[in-house]
Amino acid sequence: MGLDLILVIHLPPTPGSPAYALAGRPNPAEAVERAVAEARMAEEAGYDAVIIENYGDAPYTQRPGPGAVALTAIAAWEVRRATGLRVGLSLLRNAPREAIEAAASSGASFVRVNALCAPRVTPEGVIGPSLAEAAEALALSASSTGTIEILADVDVKHGLPLSPEYSLAWEVAECAHRSGPLRLMGIAVTGPRTGEPPSVEYLKAASREARRHGLPVYLASGASPELLSRVRPYIDGVVVGSYVRAGGRAGEPLDPERLRRLARAARGATS
Repeated sequence: MGLDLILVIHLPPTPGSPAYALAGRPNPAEAVERAVAEARMAEEAGYDAVIIENYGDAPYTQRPGPGAVALTAIAAWEVRRATGLRVGLSLLRNAPREAIEAAASSGASFVRVNALCAPRVTPEGVIGPSLAEAAEALALSASSTGTIEILADVDVKHGLPLSPEYSLAWEVAECAHRSGPLRLMGIAVTGPRTGEPPSVEYLKAASREARRHGLPVYLASGASPELLSRVRPYIDGVVVGSYVRAGGRAGEPLDPERLRRLARAARGATS
């Protein structure tokens, strides 16, 4: 059985962000066209979903501006029109309210949240936890695609726990027990930074705890065909943004061969 395979579409800098001005104010229409083109490539390669993310806005503020929210929503709407893929949104650094509102308006079916169940110290400041905020946003948002699910990062990359007593098992258990009516699509397990994988042992530990609570596990950084061959028994899905791009670097154009290679690995094919 294949893994749930999700491509992250990295938007260029969005209007209103400092990065947008510094990059010469790239045309938002071209960003949407590129997002649609990448989503079509992913669908042809056998991917199941995409996440549209304001990746190009680095360095991030804790909450994205209206330009980021609007552009991700428009891109999501157009990707839904052009493909049959599930569409998710991620608004960096940690903005479940804005992501859920954009998802509801565009028909996206899920959002990714960096700090849902525990606070994190990050370069952008202390973020999260966001359970109550996500619940409030869902209560106030009406989506044409039904209930919006949440893919929750645990021990998220580019961040550190506030408490010296922190443990991954604690965060996973709290997510499972404290999420109330929220629909958790699963937990996302990352390495320390973008493009870097978690260790196999770490992923095993996360998987044991998540499955104890009935939560699917997504490998969400550092994915590669070689790594998938080692960790398939411990995961249910893959979120990939770096490996499938030119040189394996986030933000670069998609590499069609890398895109297909990872899809074959996710399906369990050996070549």
